[in-house]
Amino acid sequence: GSGVLVTGGKLAADARRTGTNLSASASAGGTERRIGKGDVFIVPENTPHWFKSVDGKLAMISLHVPRTATAK
Repeated sequence: GSGVLVTGGKLAADARRTGTNLSASASAGGTERRIGKGDVFIVPENTPHWFKSVDGKLAMISLHVPRTATAK
C-alpha cells in the first residue's frame, strides 16, 4: 500500500493527553509526503503527525524510543 503522511502543523483545539501522547481530531498545516513500500520515516518528538489518506493496506512497524536522562 501507500499513503500520504502529514507531519508538523498544529493540533486542533480539542488536543488531549492520552498517556504520554497528545491526540486531537485534526491538525492544521504541516508537510505532506507520499510514502510507499520500503519507505522509512522518522517523526521527531512532539511533532504532530497523521495519515491523510491510505491506498490499499498500509503495514508498518512503529518504534518509540524513550528519552534517556542526560548525565550532569
